[in-house]
Amino acid sequence: NGGSGHLLGAEASIQQSLDSYLEDNDAIPDWVKGFGVQANITLNDSEVTVPAVAGAPARKVPLVGSSDVAYNVSIIYERYGFSARLAYQWRSKWMQSIGDYQTLNGKVVPVTNGDVYWNDDEELDLSLRYRISDRLEWSFDVANITNDPGRRFADSEAYPIEWERFGRRWIMGISYTF
Repeated sequence: NGGSGHLLGAEASIQQSLDSYLEDNDAIPDWVKGFGVQANITLNDSEVTVPAVAGAPARKVPLVGSSDVAYNVSIIYERYGFSARLAYQWRSKWMQSIGDYQTLNGKVVPVTNGDVYWNDDEELDLSLRYRISDRLEWSFDVANITNDPGRRFADSEAYPIEWERFGRRWIMGISYTF
């Protein structure tokens, strides 16, 4: 439904707990062995050619929804039925939608907003779990702890169209498995 394009990417990740390094070391307290880390990074290069329409020439844009860089890092703890995860995520700006453009006085300009992008985005989340018994578990989650704003812009960062805070979200629950 569009022009030609490409998507090329790479991802690297690691998940490691201290337990595997410390399991035979009796000098380290047992509770320390529950710590670990998870991390990943994704790198993308994408480009799509939008065909010429209504006098506007063909142009190249990134693939809708694709960031050039996204990464996350989590510190985890799992021991004695308790699980905790503090996770940080970041992604570079990404295109939400392809807009219309026209040629006006020899210059290509957007019609209404033109292309719409979300600016860089980051989030910090916390998740806690405690297994009370084989069937009963308590949970507590906080999403978007830092409450960083979502920022959308049209055609260029010089034209903001939305700056909004989505708020922190708190969820606590108890689950029972029958």
